[in-house]
Amino acid sequence: MAWQNAQSNQGYIAVKRESLDPSTAPDLKEAYNIASMYLETDEDRDYFPTVYPEFKTEIKDFVQKCTQVADSVLQAFALALNEPINFFVDAHNKHQHTFRLLRYPALPEGYELEASQNRAGAHTDYGGITLLFQDAVGGLEVKSRNGGWVQATPIPGTIVINTGDLMQRWTNDVLLSNPHRVKQPEQSIRQDRYSIAYFCSPNKDKVISCIESCQSADNPAKYPPVTTSEYMISRLNRTY
Repeated sequence: MAWQNAQSNQGYIAVKRESLDPSTAPDLKEAYNIASMYLETDEDRDYFPTVYPEFKTEIKDFVQKCTQVADSVLQAFALALNEPINFFVDAHNKHQHTFRLLRYPALPEGYELEASQNRAGAHTDYGGITLLFQDAVGGLEVKSRNGGWVQATPIPGTIVINTGDLMQRWTNDVLLSNPHRVKQPEQSIRQDRYSIAYFCSPNKDKVISCIESCQSADNPAKYPPVTTSEYMISRLNRTY
């Protein structure tokens, strides 16, 4: 089933359907989004292929492992900020996360990129944290503090962890949501690239406001409170 709206944020997204950087040409990738909260129910049955019944089971098992890793990272964040160990975990405990399968198709001989076009435009992630699994093809780049772009070279057996916009707002810029993009390296421009992203968002009704340990009289809260749902929908609507 094709992606329908920001509220569900599920289904297939075709090549050039998404513009993570709206100021540039559409992204040269396709994706499939699965809402992890529905993996325990039949509400998502239209989003899984009937010709491959094992698919849902395999995704469910992998998502459970991803959630365990994500919770460990969130606990580390809480301890680093002098908050109770499950401060962030409890705020994510409804597991209203998004599991995304991504394919960046090989570019055919003679294909000419549109101006500033990338496999994925420069963007920040929207939620709490993201677990990113990438293959060996390469192309992921992260923006450095001096404004340049640094290659995030794939390292076998590792997971890239991104902090998202809501975590940045929560922590008053202590944990920054860093811009990143996927370029087309010349050496792999004729290869498909595959990645998996697990976007971990706070519970939809959670009000995200600056935590006490990240503000003071000299460093007041920089962002007004916002619910996860309000922020996520506003960002997704700009992307599509």
